[in-house]
Amino acid sequence: MPNISPQTEELITIYRKKPFEELYFNIPKIHIDYMITRLTLVYEKIRNAIDYKEEHLIRKNAVNRILKRILMDGKIEYMEAHDLVYELIRAGYLKNDTIPENKIDEIKKIVEKYIDLLNKTAFLKYGKERSEYSQWILSLVSCEIDNSLTPPIKKNALVNFAYSVLHKNIVLVDKTVSEKEKNLQVFIAIHKALVKSDVPIIRYALFKLYYPNWEKADKTMIEEAAIKFDKLKSTIDKQINHPYKDLVLRTVRKYNAIFMVLDDIINENIDEAYDILEDPDKLERVVKISCERKYRQAASKLQRSVIRAFIYIFITKMTLALIIELPFDLISVGIVHWFPLGINLIFHPFLLFVIAMAIDIPAGKNTNKIYKSLKAVIYQTGDKAIFETQQSIKRRPILNTIFNIIYSIIFIITFVFLIYFLRRLDFNAISIALFVLFLSVVSFFGIKVRQTVKELIVVGQRQYFVTLLFDFFSVPILRAGRWITEKAPQINILAFFLDFIIEAPFKLILEVIEDWLSFMREKKEEII
Repeated sequence: MPNISPQTEELITIYRKKPFEELYFNIPKIHIDYMITRLTLVYEKIRNAIDYKEEHLIRKNAVNRILKRILMDGKIEYMEAHDLVYELIRAGYLKNDTIPENKIDEIKKIVEKYIDLLNKTAFLKYGKERSEYSQWILSLVSCEIDNSLTPPIKKNALVNFAYSVLHKNIVLVDKTVSEKEKNLQVFIAIHKALVKSDVPIIRYALFKLYYPNWEKADKTMIEEAAIKFDKLKSTIDKQINHPYKDLVLRTVRKYNAIFMVLDDIINENIDEAYDILEDPDKLERVVKISCERKYRQAASKLQRSVIRAFIYIFITKMTLALIIELPFDLISVGIVHWFPLGINLIFHPFLLFVIAMAIDIPAGKNTNKIYKSLKAVIYQTGDKAIFETQQSIKRRPILNTIFNIIYSIIFIITFVFLIYFLRRLDFNAISIALFVLFLSVVSFFGIKVRQTVKELIVVGQRQYFVTLLFDFFSVPILRAGRWITEKAPQINILAFFLDFIIEAPFKLILEVIEDWLSFMREKKEEII
């Protein structure tokens, strides 16, 4: 019977540690009036519907949003950690009666640390550079506060375990990329693929590689970080935008399902984890059960993601139709072209639904491949048939030039044909622009949503002629959607309006109501 690897043993040990809630069992918890939490919860659901983000990032983004609002008001130095924590509980991002009261002091120290760093770096800059530095540091403090409130112990352990397995099996042909640089790209790719980290979380993870004890930073460490901050920020941004980031990410994603299933097995069988992992027969049975559970969970998550994305797209399209398309029609031709307007409202949400649902998991073969791969991970057998090396492709310059020219022609033909087709349907210039914009973004959006299910597939899938033909013309649209989503300025007018016009007075009113209810309870207790 094979022995499990030391890395696997360490992973099980970390997973067996007491949950966050049990460590603070005897400490008084923060309580918010349930009426207030329900009122705030309604607002937050509306807010999140018009600014679509991954579910696991919503709380961290809410922390960042609150900090931004405070910073815009110029109150960051006077911010009360109490207010931040209470607002998160009211909004339902933290469970009521679960957060220990002493967490407020912990958050206060985090805020004070970053205020010091802000004053020594961002506030010494001017204009656009000052704003960039402030947002960068705010992303760090948001991540640290979120980690403090709900420590990602298992998530970090899984990332480190996956890194220990994968970093030595990924090779780049380009020798100008150092081993250290390649390993950083593997670390970043694991964060993106396995635990779905966004750029702020990856920034924070890389920042902690340079300052492992940053969470307990003293004045000396803050001073040192401030002095080196320009270079450190530049280095981290360079790694996040590395030329080989996509190549390494594609490789890491091949093995995503293996670590997801291992995580599920240990979590669901925490007391018997050693016995199961040490016995290949038991492991095979549990892998089948775990895979079936993951397939069901992925399908459920896909449905939730599609519904949330559908609402976000429909609200955004409806808003743009009312403020841009309708007025343009009335001003330019004096009448409303209802057919193009209707197509623009209905087509893109429907397209998202079709893209997201058009995927199936080859369960039997897929589960068997996951089992074989998982054995190689747990027992560290070094099975090279499973852990292939990924190398960058080197082509002759002339071929690269020819392929780029062909791709550019395909890109132009695709969009010219699309615009011509829309003109035949009486779309005006604004309607065409919005249709093409949303077609690109929604297509890319749909592919990302599908990743929830697709990341569980480890077996190769057959390519049909129709699929290849579809890819031939859809890739330019997807590339455009990716560029718009990732490169273009992301301005959500509705979200901005809610964040800085509605949210502040609304939550101030809720605080006053909460204080009044507390006052009334005290008066009632005095009578009794």
